[in-house]
Amino acid sequence: MEKPQMGELNDRQKKVLYCIVKEYIRTRAPVSSARVLSVSNINYSSATVRNDMKKLEYLGYLYQPHTSAGRIPTDKGYRFYIDSMRNLKEDVTRTSSNIDTFHTLRMVDASSVLRRATWMLSRALKGAVAFQKPQTAELRIIKVVVTPLADGYALITVATEMGLHVTQLVKTEQYLSNEEIVELSKMMSARLAGRTLNELKELVSRYEMASEIWYDRKVEGLLQLLLALVSQEFEEGFEKHGLEYLVGDETLSIQDLRNLSIVLGDDRKLKEIAESLHKSSPKAVQIYVGTEHGIPELRSFAVAVSAYRKKENVLGYVLVILPRAVPYERVLGYTEYIVNRVTEVFSTEEVL
Repeated sequence: MEKPQMGELNDRQKKVLYCIVKEYIRTRAPVSSARVLSVSNINYSSATVRNDMKKLEYLGYLYQPHTSAGRIPTDKGYRFYIDSMRNLKEDVTRTSSNIDTFHTLRMVDASSVLRRATWMLSRALKGAVAFQKPQTAELRIIKVVVTPLADGYALITVATEMGLHVTQLVKTEQYLSNEEIVELSKMMSARLAGRTLNELKELVSRYEMASEIWYDRKVEGLLQLLLALVSQEFEEGFEKHGLEYLVGDETLSIQDLRNLSIVLGDDRKLKEIAESLHKSSPKAVQIYVGTEHGIPELRSFAVAVSAYRKKENVLGYVLVILPRAVPYERVLGYTEYIVNRVTEVFSTEEVL
C-alpha cells in the first residue's frame, strides 16, 4: 500500500490539502482555490493556494477533472486525510452518544447481537456493513440433545456458548429404539460438553471415541450424522445490511453497485477480504481507500475493517464498505464504538 510522503509537503500545503479533501467530502464538488480560502483560515493569496494545488496535483494527491474545474482528491489524498485526523477520542465520545447500544446490544444470542450491531452501524454510516458470525473454532458445545421421532427419525440439537444452536431432522438407524436414542443423547452431551466444534469433528473423524465404554456401532451412526450436521450448519457466515443506502450515490456507477452486490453475496470472499486486510494492519479500525485494498471489484469504494473479540480471542471481523468521499472521522468513530460494544457483550461472564 503506497503511503504519502509527508516530507513532500510544507505545513501550508498540508492545510490546503486537508481543506480540499474535507470540503469535497462535504459537497461532492470539485474544490477551487477561492473555495479553500472561503472555508478555511489560510491567510495566503489565491495565487499561492493555486500554486499549492498544482503541486498537490503533480504529487498525486489531487486531480483536475477538466481545465475549468477545481480539484478532487485521489486515493493518496484520502489517505493523507485519514492519517492526518486528530482528536479521534473526542469524536468517538461525541458520535457514540447518538447510538443507544446499552439496551439494544444486550446479550440474547450471538446472531441477534450481530444482526442488531450490523443494522445500527449501517444506518449510522449509510453504507454496507458485513459482520462475521463467530468463527467455528471458538465455539464450545454446551450440550447435545437427540429427540426421537416416529419412523426412524430424530431431531439433533447442538447448543453452544453465546446462544448459538442448530436443530436438524436426521434419519437414524432402524435398530436404535427411542429409549436408546435418549440414553445416547445424555451420554454424548456429557462426553462432548466443553469441547469446541472443531474438536468434535476431529474426534469423530479419527474415531477417538472407540475406546470409550459406551461406544459401539449405534453411536458411530449418530456421531457421523452429528459430524455432518455440524459441518453443514455451523459454516461461518455474515450478517449484512446497507446496500440500499449506496444505490443513490452519484459517485458510484451501476457496475460499481453490481460488483459490490456480488462481493456481499459471497461469504467466502468476504472472509478472505477481512482476514487479509486485518492481518496486514491489525489496528482497532483500519481504512483502505480505492486501490489500497487491492480488490479490483471495490476500487470505487473505501473499506474499513476491524475485529471483535471474546476477551483476547478474535471471534470475527466487521467490514464497512462506503464511497470514497465520506466523513472518515465518523467512520472511525462509529465503527470503533460498535466493535468495542460487541466485544464487551461477548466478553461478559453471562455469555459463557
